[in-house]
Amino acid sequence: MYQLTTIGLIAYVDLTPQGGWALLPNGLNPESGIAKHFARFHIEKNRIVADQTDWWPATLPNPLPDVMTCFEMLEPVDLTFTGMQEQQPMRASEVITSEKQSLRLQGDPNDLLGRWDLDASRYTPYIASLKDLDRNFKVDMEAADVIARFRVHHATMYAHRLAKSAVTTMFVRTNDGPVTIKATTRSGEMKRITVTDGTEIVLSNMSLLGAHEDEQGPSHINLYRRLDPQSKRLLPEPKLHPALTPLYGPSRHPFIWYIRQQFGDVPRPGCSGLRYSSSSSPTGCRPW
Repeated sequence: MYQLTTIGLIAYVDLTPQGGWALLPNGLNPESGIAKHFARFHIEKNRIVADQTDWWPATLPNPLPDVMTCFEMLEPVDLTFTGMQEQQPMRASEVITSEKQSLRLQGDPNDLLGRWDLDASRYTPYIASLKDLDRNFKVDMEAADVIARFRVHHATMYAHRLAKSAVTTMFVRTNDGPVTIKATTRSGEMKRITVTDGTEIVLSNMSLLGAHEDEQGPSHINLYRRLDPQSKRLLPEPKLHPALTPLYGPSRHPFIWYIRQQFGDVPRPGCSGLRYSSSSSPTGCRPW
């Protein structure tokens, strides 16, 4: 098992017990008044399997070079993670239980079936939806301008808060062994990071810490409009759910603690993670 913590502008789309998508809007060329946003992995150095890691050279400053390595995505990529995208075998006689259903599959107990599974029950009720901010918002999976995307399976998701923003942690169930992250560009070039099992992987999509901000400019949240090319209106700040618990308990990652100690009000509310469901209407959660 390993932990993936995502902070900044990341939308989780169409989450069901069978899985969903994570989309990171492309913030490399933002509208006037919004700081550039960079998608990066932050991984502790002692967790990296060096001879199995091959990534693009770093171009951005690393705030903790002695204990952490940053891996940037400066062009659109599809991501995969060990254990997250593969179908897991399940015997036909296995009982699947959840809070809402109990189903016994019939058939030869020795038959192996494919299984996707995702538990977002501790995430979805606490995270604002893009449809709460604009009831006409529609994520276009084909035309969305993203810097990265990946399928989400075999995980249990939790919602937390970091400063004034909503963030996500998920625990991914895998067999024991190294975990490999692969990034594939549109041209087919592939890079990889391999880490030890049990690693906390932090994935961020946010402006550089300490970067100059135009406080009078539009909210960072408007970079989510790149997921809907037909979006016509500015998005308001999302409201933070009052029941969200701090990330500092579930996360022991040095980057998270660095943010807390050095930049207590980062990320801004406009850098909250959000969700989207193509089949649902607004939840009634009000923006600021």
